[in-house]
Amino acid sequence: MPIRRNYFILLAALASLLLAAADAYLLTRSRREAVEAAKQRNANIARLLAERLSGAIREIDYIMLDVYDDVYPIMPGLARGPRPEATRRMNLILERKIKTHPWIFGFGVMNARGIFVAGVDREGPVKGSVGADRSFREYYSYLASHPDEDVHCSGAFQEMNTKDIWFAFSRAIKDERRRLWGVIYAGLYARNMSGLFGEGRFAHSGAVAVVDGSGRLLLHIPPVADGDGKRTPYSVLDEFLQSGQSQHEAIAVSPWDKKDRISAFHRVEDLPYTIVVSSAVSEDLGQWRSQLRYHIIGIAAIVLLLMGTALLAGRLLKAKNLLEVQAIELERQAKTDVLTGISNRRHFFEMAERELMRARRSEKPMAMLMMDIDHFKRINDKCGHGAGDEVLRSLCLISQGMIRNIDVFGRIGGEEFAIVLPETSLEQAQTVAERLRDKLSETHLELSSGERVPFTVSIGVSALNNDDNSVESVLKRADVAMYKAKKYGRNRVCSN
Repeated sequence: MPIRRNYFILLAALASLLLAAADAYLLTRSRREAVEAAKQRNANIARLLAERLSGAIREIDYIMLDVYDDVYPIMPGLARGPRPEATRRMNLILERKIKTHPWIFGFGVMNARGIFVAGVDREGPVKGSVGADRSFREYYSYLASHPDEDVHCSGAFQEMNTKDIWFAFSRAIKDERRRLWGVIYAGLYARNMSGLFGEGRFAHSGAVAVVDGSGRLLLHIPPVADGDGKRTPYSVLDEFLQSGQSQHEAIAVSPWDKKDRISAFHRVEDLPYTIVVSSAVSEDLGQWRSQLRYHIIGIAAIVLLLMGTALLAGRLLKAKNLLEVQAIELERQAKTDVLTGISNRRHFFEMAERELMRARRSEKPMAMLMMDIDHFKRINDKCGHGAGDEVLRSLCLISQGMIRNIDVFGRIGGEEFAIVLPETSLEQAQTVAERLRDKLSETHLELSSGERVPFTVSIGVSALNNDDNSVESVLKRADVAMYKAKKYGRNRVCSN
């Protein structure tokens, strides 16, 4: 007896060591999962914000296209430089358009040589810049040097007086032979983008940044001191910008607030900007650290418990698992047709009643198919019951591949099958039935002897109406329709 007692103590001690090792592994994995979950969350947010920014720029472009159409007839007269009347007319157009979007603080138009010929801001025409050479500016020079492109978003600029960060969206004006006539640009304050991104409240430490193609910061939420418009060394971001990837996740120290952050980088499609969404590692792993303390206490308590109850717990667990397995198997057998693996008659009617009640509550349509194998007795008589069984299984396999997961499929008789089609009208159900019938009519079951056994089905279709109080009434009409299909020559679909 002492030997047996010592053996179980040793077994409990070994189990405790294994449990501790397993718990350490689980904690390590849960930490990794917490990090991955934070990465995925931040990546999803970054993708969403990138789509929002792309959509906002498209709205700007719609306005630019309107401006394009209005200024196009005036451009030939400005080829050599600004002309007072043409500039005045163009400024009137720009003054109307600048009020159509809150992001736009200014419009400018340059001719083919990059000479500023017209422009307005929120206060009116910008007369001081008319006649100035703007050919060196990115919003002109890029389109002038890339004749195959029509639009361009610039990098970050800093306003000389207000120190505000802005960027330009420009569109080339081209003649019928696609030669450059000029460039229209809209000046956009980066701070106005903050309305798209909210306040980073997806986490207490959540932050959103927008950088241009060179890594200069256009916007940071929450704001950071003396960071906007500047390129701060950030190796992870630099590698991402050079890689050409569309998205990336990493853990690194943010150069903008010096915190260790889980960051997701997402390039905005067709624009030279990258969205950076991040959260502090300390916050994302805070819950995991609390779990670590509880796990240590829990392991100590479990070790003590194992020393006294190892054998009993093992036996109880074994018995419990056996009962659960038996219960699951019994439940499966009670619901499943042994031959075909689909729902049996009793389970089919249970599920069908649920769908009928759901259809009544949601006031949505529901349809039913009644399907019977044509001349099934001949197949059994000619090829044997084994072949008949294979035909039944083949029918079920093909049918399951052609109906939805929400549809209820069951065997309700020897060669009779029924399908409940939730949220399906009578016309849609007829289409489904025709596809099933056509597919099954093309099927030829090949026996082990090499003989090919074709088979067809007759299908009756019915739909739920206001007078139906049970599945049986809907199924009865489908059954009548099926026998109509039999009467009219089989291998066809009829509805009732």
